[in-house]
Amino acid sequence: MRKIIVTTLYLLIILIPLTFTTINSELFEFPKFILLLSGTLIILAAWGYHLYRSQQSPLTLFSRPSAITLSILAILLTQTLATIFSLHPYTSFWGYYSRFHQGLLTTICYTIVYFAALKWLDYKSTQKLIKVSVITAFLISLYAVLEHFGIDKNFWIQDVQNRVFSTLGQPNWLAAYLLPHLFLTLYLFQTDSNKSRITPYYLLFSLFFVTLLFTKSRSGFLAFALSYPVYFFLLTRQFSWTKIKFRFIRLSVLLILIALAIGTPYSPRLSLNRDTNIPTTSIGTGTVLDSGGTESGDIRKIVWTGALKLIAQHPILGTGPETFAYTYYWTRPLAHNITSEWDFLYNKAHNEYLNIAATTGLLGLAAYLYFHFAIFHTSLLRVPSSKKVQHDQDDQLRNLYPVLGAAIVSFAVTNFFGFSVIPVYLLITLLAAFSTSSALAPEKCALQVSNRDMRNASKETLQTQSSLGGPAIILFTIILLYPARLWYADYVYAQGKKYQDVNQGAAALPYLLQAVSLRPGSDLYHSLLAETYASLNQKDLALSEIELNRKLNPHHLNFYKSRAKAYLSLTLTEPAYHQQAADELLAARQLAPTDPKLAYNLGLIYTRLGKLDLAEQQFQDAINLKPNYAEPYYALALLYEQDKQLSKLTPLLTQAKANLATYSALLKDKIDKYLP
Repeated sequence: MRKIIVTTLYLLIILIPLTFTTINSELFEFPKFILLLSGTLIILAAWGYHLYRSQQSPLTLFSRPSAITLSILAILLTQTLATIFSLHPYTSFWGYYSRFHQGLLTTICYTIVYFAALKWLDYKSTQKLIKVSVITAFLISLYAVLEHFGIDKNFWIQDVQNRVFSTLGQPNWLAAYLLPHLFLTLYLFQTDSNKSRITPYYLLFSLFFVTLLFTKSRSGFLAFALSYPVYFFLLTRQFSWTKIKFRFIRLSVLLILIALAIGTPYSPRLSLNRDTNIPTTSIGTGTVLDSGGTESGDIRKIVWTGALKLIAQHPILGTGPETFAYTYYWTRPLAHNITSEWDFLYNKAHNEYLNIAATTGLLGLAAYLYFHFAIFHTSLLRVPSSKKVQHDQDDQLRNLYPVLGAAIVSFAVTNFFGFSVIPVYLLITLLAAFSTSSALAPEKCALQVSNRDMRNASKETLQTQSSLGGPAIILFTIILLYPARLWYADYVYAQGKKYQDVNQGAAALPYLLQAVSLRPGSDLYHSLLAETYASLNQKDLALSEIELNRKLNPHHLNFYKSRAKAYLSLTLTEPAYHQQAADELLAARQLAPTDPKLAYNLGLIYTRLGKLDLAEQQFQDAINLKPNYAEPYYALALLYEQDKQLSKLTPLLTQAKANLATYSALLKDKIDKYLP
């Protein structure tokens, strides 16, 4: 079983960062989530079989735990409690659809992976896992460099040449993933018995740094600027400044030369061309916070303000893991409406720590910060000299602790301006395990795999191979059927959504029915199925799906909009459903009182119902919430014309002219007609 578990850890560290698809609803995090779940289930099954055969108690894992181990358990405990008392436990367990990471399920997976690494990795397999991870990062960086030079520029909507994201899916995530590997590369050089092989390591280090610069991630570069001196400070503690100063100087000069040649997110590249007409920066692409329009830092401050209000309202256990997409709109600041991303959905606070505090409360935040503290405190430990037989292991640990400290610093900085994702969190979890496992630790610990355990594991492996054989393959195949089922459900959902988005409901329907049959508890699938039935005028089925979606999730703002859309489709044959559509948007307005688009759309429905007073109120609310919102000005102008309230047109159009930088030809006609 040990061989199965260790091999699975290798595969996780390789496949999760590398894998993405083009046929799922979410191309990057979803397939990585499926792989994480699959690997964890295999580890759990193999470990369970080992415990059954050996008659060992799993409780031995928790005797004499390290601070890092306690922090891992604290995170699991607080997330479990927050899920139990969550606003929507289903979301808190599975994770928000399209994000998945930091739901309770992924936390369970990380916990199992951590203890598996602690229990089953020995000295050689730990070193191999580090090398495998660095090689994987090399492949990812190589692809990113090719992206920069246009290898897939016509494939992505984003300007990937300007800001690369490789197989991670977003520039900031790629930067966060590369940062620990910069220091792991130095670790491999430090622990290489042949110190003359300096060139390959420096080339690899340079490639990672160049790729980091190609991401143009400000948080990533800032994280490196802070973690780099931390690494050498910790290295000096373990050895001495005399031993490492020339290495520090050489690397620093190399970094400066690369930064001058390529440029950083905070400075342009060094160029002999003095033409001032050539821009030194270009608009980046990535998340909405990193695209053009309002400066990303200003938007973050607004989102953080809303998150802080949520924390004040639910301070102990928050609203439930991964429910920020539902609850941010309760406290969404009015200032959000004057940004260029005013109508985007925010499913994260774009600050990991505020996000965790808002969703798992101050207890969850305390556990998460304890995880950071435990890792950094471990990195500060000095490794004393010991007997010659243990010298190699001691030397490995002296070189690993500085990597651990630098990695957690970079992790904290990138998380402060964003949020972690599966490959990054998995890497940090494994690094934490390396530092406390018996594979490198100079002192024996409760989780150590002794020589006798190793011999027993080897015998067990031989016995397993001889006794199980084909049945073992069948067992693990059955285990993997469930993740495969989840993946296939998302695949058919994505196909159905593709057809429904272009108004081909008949083509979408079979796919969506299959998705619902595979995951009947998915509120998202039922939401789109309701829209599809309504577009096909299958009223009874549409109404049934609407009610089911409402029961499954009464908190998600998007579902209120979806149900309203389904009702509006039914009004083509039965106009009475306008009222139900209005009721959905009215309820949505109570959830999101500062959303101007809800008010505008509700006003449009009221005009169809002939409730002009209510329509006028909603249009005016939309304008009050967002004075530079063009559509409600025009809608209100038409309403005033229709209702013969011409005296109200002059102040309305004067306000529109003063607040709108641009407006449609139709609104311009009204302004020209009624304003002198």
